Amino acid sequence: MGQVTVDDAVAIITKFENGAMGTFEATRFAGGNRNRNQFEINGEKGSLRWNMEDMNKLELYVADDEVGMQGFRTIDVTEESHPYMDAYWAAGHMIGYEHTFIHLLHEFLQGVVHGKQPKPNFSDGLKNQVVLAAIEESAKSGMRLSVAEYRDTVKNTQ
Repeated sequence: MGQVTVDDAVAIITKFENGAMGTFEATRFAGGNRNRNQFEINGEKGSLRWNMEDMNKLELYVADDEVGMQGFRTIDVTEESHPYMDAYWAAGHMIGYEHTFIHLLHEFLQGVVHGKQPKPNFSDGLKNQVVLAAIEESAKSGMRLSVAEYRDTVKNTQ
C-alpha cells in the first residue's frame, strides 16, 4: 500500500456565465461502474443522456411529447448520418472504445490537410486546467471562486 496522492471522490457545483447550473461528480468508489463516464443535460424543453459504457446509445427526453408518450427514448447512434459513421459499416453494427481513437486521428489529419487547428487542442486543454485549478483552490479555501479570475491570471502570464 502506498500513499494516496489523488482525490478519491469529488462533487462540484457550478454556475455558468449564462446562468445555467451544473453539477459534476467523480469517484473511484462507485462499485459496478467499469467506465461510466456519463453526461446528462437537462433543460426546460428536454433532457439528453449518454454513457461511455453504452456508447452506441443516446437517450433523449422531449418535454413537448404527447401526454402518455413522454419518457426517455433511446437513439441508436450508428446511422451513417451521425458524425463519423459514414466511414464504418452498416447501421446497427456497434462501435467500440477503440474507435474513439480513430476519430481523434481523423480530426488531427483533417486539420493537417485543411490547415486548421483540430479540436480539442492545446488551448482547450489549458482552459480545462484553469477550471481544475479554480476547483482545487475552492476546495482548499472552502470558498466559492470565479474561474474568470484564473482565466485572467493565465492570460496575463502568456
